[in-house]
Amino acid sequence: MMTEPKHINEEWTEIIKPQTSLFDLRLKELAEYRDLIVLFVRRNMVAYHKQTVLGPLWHFLQPLVTAILFTFIFGKVAGIKTGEVPPILFNLCSVLFWSFFANCLFGIAHVFINYASMFSKVYFPRLAIPIVITVTSFLQFLIQMALFMGFVLYFIVFEDYDWGITLSGIFLLIPLFFFWSVLTTGLGLIVTSLTAKYRDVSLFIGFGVQLLMYSSAVIFPVANIAESDRTFIYLNPIPAFMESFRYALLGYGEFNIYWLLYSWSFAAVVMFIGILMFKRRELTFIDIV
Repeated sequence: MMTEPKHINEEWTEIIKPQTSLFDLRLKELAEYRDLIVLFVRRNMVAYHKQTVLGPLWHFLQPLVTAILFTFIFGKVAGIKTGEVPPILFNLCSVLFWSFFANCLFGIAHVFINYASMFSKVYFPRLAIPIVITVTSFLQFLIQMALFMGFVLYFIVFEDYDWGITLSGIFLLIPLFFFWSVLTTGLGLIVTSLTAKYRDVSLFIGFGVQLLMYSSAVIFPVANIAESDRTFIYLNPIPAFMESFRYALLGYGEFNIYWLLYSWSFAAVVMFIGILMFKRRELTFIDIV
């Protein structure tokens, strides 16, 4: 006579459940997979300059060349004034923050396409990959800041430059960069959600980022714009960030708390919409891609 096996209480390490609603975001899973996120970040940092001749120097070469070109074209040729700040410092500061934005946006914009094979084989929170890209870009930004500080020291020692940085400006950088990362990641999530289905978006993103740069006070200070036109400029949330970054690091820039709060609110809304779109797309993207 056969007896039924006794029930064994098992402790499951992972329980996969279907998404029950649009707002079932499961952000708590990201903390549970933090070791995987760290592993991906480490892999990306190593792979960035693997099998390259210049190695880590690539972190400095791109922003340096871009800043020099901006200084010559927009400073010498176009005659754009940067106030009391040396043009190369002004442009290098702007380029570093814009490079973080562009690298993040480009990386996250193709998550569903570039990681489709991985997503189809193993389960982990898909939102972990955009976070990995953002953290990797942040680490690269910190490395590149050494280049900026080197130029600052040069101008202080050899050009008698009066560096306008303050303690309050340094503390301002923390919430500034946090919401800058939120805005960048949110936009990337929206774009990748659209790119998975509409490939035209990936073709437009490079052109769109260039247009956005020229309209976002990256290559010129807002002080050069007539006051009657500044409201139109600040409707774009990026100029308030750029001006505040330059104010915090250089002591030069228009720090407008009201427009900055508008930009921070805009970033939070974009991030929320981006997460919703990303979570919705991840349910069906494998059939589309």
